[in-house]
Amino acid sequence: MIESPVAVISPLFTLLIIYWGVPYIHFGRFYLVMVIVAQTAMGMGLLISSMASNVNTATAIAPLFTMPMILFGGFIANTDTLPSWLSWI
Repeated sequence: MIESPVAVISPLFTLLIIYWGVPYIHFGRFYLVMVIVAQTAMGMGLLISSMASNVNTATAIAPLFTMPMILFGGFIANTDTLPSWLSWI
């Protein structure tokens, strides 16, 4: 609860900078997506920090969570071209 206001206000400042440079984005929807991504990242960070006993261990564990999200999130591999048994990830 302590970090939630920061996770809600930080995307607003970022969006205020992006909004004027990128035409044709819907402010409300884009802000909602940014807040959800910030909350998810904060939750993943809290999960990893609760699993690790120190910073070095947390740094080693973090790629195990982030790399599958990057690989299967559609940034590198198109989800339409993935096999059906793998696309649920």
